[in-house]
Amino acid sequence: MYNGRSMKKLLAEFTPHNFFPAFSTGIIVGITAIFFQTSLAALIFSGGLSKFVADGIGLMLFGGTVLALVVTFISSLPGAIPAVQDSPAAVFAIVAAAIALQMPKESTDEKIYYTIIAAISITSILTGLLFLLVARFGLSSFVRFVPYPVVGGFLAGTGWLLFKGSLGVLTDTSITINTISSLFAQDMLIRWLPSLIFAMILFAVQRKVKHPLTMPAFLLVGIILFYVLLFLTNTSIADATSRGFLLGPFPQKALWAPLQFSSFVELNWTLILAQSGKLVSVMILSTIAILLNSNALELDTQKDVDLNRELYAAALGNMIGGFGGSPIGYQTIGMSILSNRMGGGSRTTTLTVALLSGSALFFGASLLSYFPKAILGGLLFFLSFSFLVEWVYDAARKLPRTDYLLVLTILIIVGSIGFLEGVGAGTIIAVILFVVNYSRIEFVKDTLTGINYHSNMERPKEHRELLNATAEQIFILRLQGFLFFGTAQNLLTRIRARIQDEHKPKLRFLILDFHRVSALDSSAVLSFTRMLQLVEKNKTHLILTSLNQKIRERLEQGGLVEDKSEYYKTFSLLDYGMEWCESRLLAEDSRSMIMKAATLKAQLKKVFTNQDQIDRFMKYLEKEMFDKGHTLINQGDKPNAMYFVDSGRINAILEVEDGNFIRLRSMSGGAVVGEVGLYLKQTRTANIVTQTPSVVYRLSEEALEQMTQNDPDIAAIMHHWMARLLAERLSDNNRTLEALLN
Repeated sequence: MYNGRSMKKLLAEFTPHNFFPAFSTGIIVGITAIFFQTSLAALIFSGGLSKFVADGIGLMLFGGTVLALVVTFISSLPGAIPAVQDSPAAVFAIVAAAIALQMPKESTDEKIYYTIIAAISITSILTGLLFLLVARFGLSSFVRFVPYPVVGGFLAGTGWLLFKGSLGVLTDTSITINTISSLFAQDMLIRWLPSLIFAMILFAVQRKVKHPLTMPAFLLVGIILFYVLLFLTNTSIADATSRGFLLGPFPQKALWAPLQFSSFVELNWTLILAQSGKLVSVMILSTIAILLNSNALELDTQKDVDLNRELYAAALGNMIGGFGGSPIGYQTIGMSILSNRMGGGSRTTTLTVALLSGSALFFGASLLSYFPKAILGGLLFFLSFSFLVEWVYDAARKLPRTDYLLVLTILIIVGSIGFLEGVGAGTIIAVILFVVNYSRIEFVKDTLTGINYHSNMERPKEHRELLNATAEQIFILRLQGFLFFGTAQNLLTRIRARIQDEHKPKLRFLILDFHRVSALDSSAVLSFTRMLQLVEKNKTHLILTSLNQKIRERLEQGGLVEDKSEYYKTFSLLDYGMEWCESRLLAEDSRSMIMKAATLKAQLKKVFTNQDQIDRFMKYLEKEMFDKGHTLINQGDKPNAMYFVDSGRINAILEVEDGNFIRLRSMSGGAVVGEVGLYLKQTRTANIVTQTPSVVYRLSEEALEQMTQNDPDIAAIMHHWMARLLAERLSDNNRTLEALLN
């Protein structure tokens, strides 16, 4: 956090060239901050609580001063301006009104006040601790997991609460359906209509004119016009105060005095606990808000912002301010951008704001008593417009329809039922919408059959033809993403449709590849259990491949164990699962005798026209016999021979990272291996290892040259054989690639 560098940079700013622009900016921003925080105090302590507004202003200014001092030295963004925030203040206004209404009738004013302040203080301190924990454990990135429409709905609801609170501040009336008609009485209109007009003009100008001095200029002009009207109507200050046009009068003392903690003994903790739901929601949403604000400032100022340092600064400021009774505060967007654009982003600006707030805190009571309540109400209306227009009007063009409707839903629930209920309902709806939308995402990466996907087991032509005739009996789905009850149910529906499709051959083998599946939940396991029941009834084999350990364990816990069903098998790779299916099809076919022809001699009878040619070809080959696990070719070796497999099985294995291996091909009798490297004179690209005891015939590079010179007709036949073999492999690969890309 702070290691002295911020102090050195601050001292470096105390030159005429740097100091005066930053100091003048701090004066303008500080006055604006004081006005806003004063308006928020009036919002919290409105109606029957207006008697506490002076003390409330003191709490606001104390919190703003502490926050500004802390942020000056700790923030990673020079010129960042913190303040007690409007969104938490709007909720605190509801909490304060609820506590005041539910307090016993015999409760003193002091007990009511301290109960409200205790609720605010505890929330601020706990919010500071939450900021600290989020920074300490690096959880700031989790803000991106909060549904955007829920945040928007929260801000729109805050705008409505600010609008409703503004009317309450100006009319000293609790705004309900029953009291709405009274707002249009002549004596009431004069209280709130000028503020509304002022706010509408200010908001319209702010939307058009993006100048940092617009707000301060409007505040100054508004105050001047107010006093001009008092002069023209011969209204005295005392008369204006008595009629509620001014913020005062305040007691002739400092606005803030240290809280008497001895008074907290008589607090009504039951009422505070009753508001805990709203207070916890404010803590969580304040954490989201500070991170969103910091991201926005980073984007606007084009300066790197350390989210953890911003959280540390706000945490310390809220904990200190909370012990002094201040509501929640943190770095703002508007005033911080104003500070950076006017003063170039200077810690002197933030320090000036702190000093100005502190001066108003201890010496500004008499001055603030002359502040027009109409301007204060106008600022609150302006804040409410900022939220409502952005999330009700602008969002209609920017958000998808479903997200926008969610924002409106939260707003309506907040306005008609309550703040916590609106945010809670919005979160639940957002989760449901996410589940529905995620269920619609294509969870099957590829849909294949035995026609367009083969195992890497190299088989004779007759075997391939037989497999092609029965290829549609193998159905392959390569899955992806996170499987939960929504996607798993859709998968089950798709498989049932394939089984019941009368226009396709009976499904014998269903392969589900989990290579790209990250995880699955317990509800998805139930769908796989039902899937196994379905395939067993149809006498279809269910083969799961590429299962990671966690998915395998979860499936086994759900009852999917190989030993318990003859129709359920698992393999480490899709290639091995496909090979098993192909081998079963070949073994069960009435023409399985073809399998006995899988030897080199049988293959040569199809290549050469007579036994003499075969004998002439064989004299160039060297017979070799190997046990299981023998390496014929090492990856990276220079090519010097090719091999013809007579019996046994040989694998081509590619070594990848971390000592892992991938089987590229598996070859048995009649197969050829090593021909590509020999023809292209390239180093070996894979290891060739015997899987079983095998008999092979080796054709060396020298023997091939002798065949070309001495028996050119035999060499030509062999070259034609190799060309056809490579063309068939290429055709198979192209068919598989085309299926995967479609």
